[in-house]
Amino acid sequence: MSKFGKVFVCFIMAFAMILIQASCSGGFFVHDSSSASTGNSETTSESTVQNPSNESTIKADFNIDYSEVELEKSESAKVVEKIRPSVIEVHCVTKTGTSSGSGVILGFDDTDDDGENDVALVVTCHHVIEGATSMTAKSIFGDKFALTVVGSDPVSDIGILQMQKGDGDFSDLTYATMYTASDKLIVGSDVFAIGNPLGYLGGTVTKGVISALNRDVTVEDKKMTLIQTDAAINGGNSGGGLFDAATGALIGIVNAGYASSAAQGLSFAIPCGTVKDIIDQLQDHGYIEGNYEFGATFTTQLFGSMFNSETYVVIEELDIYGTFSKGGLKEGDVIFKITIGDKLFDASNYDRDTLTNLTNFLENGNYSIGDTVTVSYARDVSNTGKYEKGSVTFKIAQYRYGVI
Repeated sequence: MSKFGKVFVCFIMAFAMILIQASCSGGFFVHDSSSASTGNSETTSESTVQNPSNESTIKADFNIDYSEVELEKSESAKVVEKIRPSVIEVHCVTKTGTSSGSGVILGFDDTDDDGENDVALVVTCHHVIEGATSMTAKSIFGDKFALTVVGSDPVSDIGILQMQKGDGDFSDLTYATMYTASDKLIVGSDVFAIGNPLGYLGGTVTKGVISALNRDVTVEDKKMTLIQTDAAINGGNSGGGLFDAATGALIGIVNAGYASSAAQGLSFAIPCGTVKDIIDQLQDHGYIEGNYEFGATFTTQLFGSMFNSETYVVIEELDIYGTFSKGGLKEGDVIFKITIGDKLFDASNYDRDTLTNLTNFLENGNYSIGDTVTVSYARDVSNTGKYEKGSVTFKIAQYRYGVI
């Protein structure tokens, strides 16, 4: 084929492609409603909407009813009105910043016998106040009060606080009535969850049902038996109340919500049958007799050069009230072996299951207060990168929050 022929063929193909694109694009072409129609057509259909001119108005008589009606409180609204002032916001200052949660007032007392209540007892979750250097309560009416710890227990996740009357007044506040016969709760019963979601929406009420009872749930590596509900629970609700919608009785302390795109309406609360026993001991002793916490979280760290490195288990964080901290271990310590009684865990040969197995070793060992613990470790004693090996032996200690 001649050069001219090739050019002519290319021209024809290009022209054909333009025609094909024009015909195919008709289904996707979008134009403004004011665009003019082009081309010949045997029939033309136009639809035009004209706005009235400034000189004309549309007059019509619409019978809009603006009459005032008196709204009546439903039985649910009456219950909420009664119980809502018993739930407070809990705001904490920690070494690393701030955190928020909720609490429920359980009672008042007049400690100076002047005829006015000056302290209140508040129940919340341990994880709400854990690590707090100071705490403040805020009521739904905006009054603020100082909080101090009576006792707190990480195993049950229950903490008891004392709220002092300051510039605010207790007169508008109420206390919750606890329903402790948790084995008699009925699946399907309506419930209200009241708390401080997101840390700044205090007094928020959500409604749901009791979805299940006696759910065995693991919350932050702790196995708990909880009430399940579909009432909406968000961060900041922890420590708030789960109330029976018919009577207003407090049936649980909210402590967990399941956050996942794959599931909705999975929230949990500690039943008040459990809470009662915890409260009694915390009031009497300031701790739960026989409960302990090793109080350590672990991570991994690479040591050595780029071409010759090994992975070891390292203490990432310590609870200063826990057994490991009281026994002399420190954050950043490299852990080789842990012996508790006659049980040994070797962490020196790391594999992908080591951290999981270590957690199981500590959490599921059925240990007791007074059992002997020996830990071999290495520590960067001078922060120079030079680690010295050591060993420490101590006893599993009673956990008492706020007392070193």
